Amino acid sequence: MVMMGLEFTEQVPFADVYVHALIQAPDGRRMSKSLGTGIDPMDLIEGGPRPSAFAEGGAFPPYGADAVRWGLLAMASSQDVRFSEDKVAQGLALVNKLGTRPG
Repeated sequence: MVMMGLEFTEQVPFADVYVHALIQAPDGRRMSKSLGTGIDPMDLIEGGPRPSAFAEGGAFPPYGADAVRWGLLAMASSQDVRFSEDKVAQGLALVNKLGTRPG
């Protein structure tokens, strides 16, 4: 796209390119609303129903925004990764630990 933009418009079409991992559902399929494997971040933050791709079913407990951020960072890599609710739970434990520290 950059080469075509330079050739036909003599301008760079965009300055930044973001490369990121694809987070997959726990069963390895891509996350998709139509497949029922997508996760609404607000369901993780405030508590809500688990998608059908989760074997345990039921609902997510309310983890909070900081725990979800930590979980996503902990899952981040240069490759595609499967979503891990355990990483979000670790983030919740860390946030709780930091929030209850003395002084």
